[in-house]
Amino acid sequence: MSEPGVPLIPLRVLYGNPERAAAAISPDGKRLGYLAPVDGVLNVWVGAREGDDFKPVTQGTDRGVRQWAWAHDNRHVVFLQDQGGDENWRLYSVDLESGDVADLTPFNHVQAQLLGLSKLRPHEVVVGLNRDNASVHDLYLVQLDTGKLDLLEKNPGFYSLLGPAWIVDDDLRVVAGMRPTPTGAFDLCLRPPGPDALEWPVFQTFDFEDALTSTPVHTTAEGNGLYLRSSKDANSIRLVLADLSTGE
Repeated sequence: MSEPGVPLIPLRVLYGNPERAAAAISPDGKRLGYLAPVDGVLNVWVGAREGDDFKPVTQGTDRGVRQWAWAHDNRHVVFLQDQGGDENWRLYSVDLESGDVADLTPFNHVQAQLLGLSKLRPHEVVVGLNRDNASVHDLYLVQLDTGKLDLLEKNPGFYSLLGPAWIVDDDLRVVAGMRPTPTGAFDLCLRPPGPDALEWPVFQTFDFEDALTSTPVHTTAEGNGLYLRSSKDANSIRLVLADLSTGE
């Protein structure tokens, strides 16, 4: 209850759409994109970085866009969107030259996760899909130009409460994954060295006290290290660099 004469904060202030959010500059530095409402629904807007003529490039009218990214070809943006809040996100791309919108994961009752983009492979995207098992996401490689979808890796039980369950390097190769344990901990597992190896070796375990505050971020450019947000052996989250060859 508010005090007499003191107005309540309107719900739209607390829970309404932002004026602008999630701004990002294109990889070539020429354009800027961000999320902003169109008739009350968040969409992706794009314009020249140093100009003021920004236009929406997505046409969502039901559930707004919450996650989007520039593709490294500087021609496409990709975004996730569901229908009516069912959280069965689909991955879409927008060709900024033609305006065409493509559904890259046109599957019913399947959730897509955007997991990898790289300047070394600018025409491809790594996406997680729970097509075969609703509980876990397998990894697929999507071609932006054609929509071709190829399986990269079957999921051996990886899942994460915070951040990605999979880590791919700048060549879009699978490096590691996060796997829950029966005790509430999470194992950070490295990809087996050979194609026939079945067991993913455990690189580090985060006990349940650290499960919500520890997650891999990305590999180093050389691919031999892994950046982690970690509260392991600390009372706060730290950014650490793990050497994948020595474990240091």
